[in-house]
Amino acid sequence: MLVRAQRLHPASAEPINEEACAILQKFHSSKAKGTWRLEHILGSCPEFSYDREGSILIRRALSSTYDKTSRTRLFREMVPMHVLRSMKHDYASHVIQSMLEVGTFWQVREIIKAMRGHALSLVLHPCASRVVEKAFPRMTSRQREEFVHEILSNDGLVTCAYSETGSHILEVMLKTFPQSELEFTTSLCGISVALSQHKHGYKVIKSALEYSPLNSVVSIVQDLSYSVISLSYLHDGHKVVLAIFQNVPELDKGSILDRFRGFLPLLSSHRFGSQVCKTIISVADPHRRRIFVDELIAFGRRTDLLTSSYANSVFCKIVPLVEDHQRYSILELVNGLDRIDASGGSKENFVLEYY
Repeated sequence: MLVRAQRLHPASAEPINEEACAILQKFHSSKAKGTWRLEHILGSCPEFSYDREGSILIRRALSSTYDKTSRTRLFREMVPMHVLRSMKHDYASHVIQSMLEVGTFWQVREIIKAMRGHALSLVLHPCASRVVEKAFPRMTSRQREEFVHEILSNDGLVTCAYSETGSHILEVMLKTFPQSELEFTTSLCGISVALSQHKHGYKVIKSALEYSPLNSVVSIVQDLSYSVISLSYLHDGHKVVLAIFQNVPELDKGSILDRFRGFLPLLSSHRFGSQVCKTIISVADPHRRRIFVDELIAFGRRTDLLTSSYANSVFCKIVPLVEDHQRYSILELVNGLDRIDASGGSKENFVLEYY
């Protein structure tokens, strides 16, 4: 059992606390683990936090005990010497989260202080990022500003945005805290197109579009405007294009809509592009909607556009929105459709869905 305790201890230059390992061994061999309390393991808390059952004991004790003396001694054992290593450990990271929940202002401040200079590495670590997320609400405005500034230095924003854990932290920051404390949305300009094509980066751009101040949103949209057509064909990119139209109601979308003129017929027969088509026609003003629908009708007369299941779904979506003469032209196209495509587009499907 002693070997197990040593194996769970993180690699460090410090010697293993043999006495603590013996206590941990005694705990594992005990048949009455439920009788153990926080005061029984004081002096061995780091070793217990790196153990699965030991960390559960500490977390349960923190949530139930009202002995301030035992809590204070636990914090003194863990902070600041063991904080960083514990944050990156699967079991010990949960102990640090519990300490952040129940700690006093000064105890939490010392934990956050121990993170200074390590913001980027913590955000990118799967276990440590959960601790960072838990720590954010208990940070002061100045601490959050310093933390964000540390991430932004040395291209940390790009590194975070391309990371699963890092992009999640950026999303949480954008959704939760005032933009005056973040001030990094303008840094997304110039890299927004590349991020929109990435499986994690696009989530950051979507959150920035939804939660950033309007002036920052306008800058990001201008950066994206020259690539909205190509993004509409991509799995992740089309979600950013949809966010521009759906999540920013106060934005003037006229210039973005005009970039889609002539492209809707091709987009309508694409898996992702068809979703963009439906949204564009839904949000467009009457004049632009009339132009877009006329493009689709004209293209449908020259080709077998309606035999595409994706284009078929676009026409089904827009029929209730168009003008009467356009609706008549669409139904004429349907009545003249004599081919059923294996992909699912058919006159029968269209009529059934419309009616």
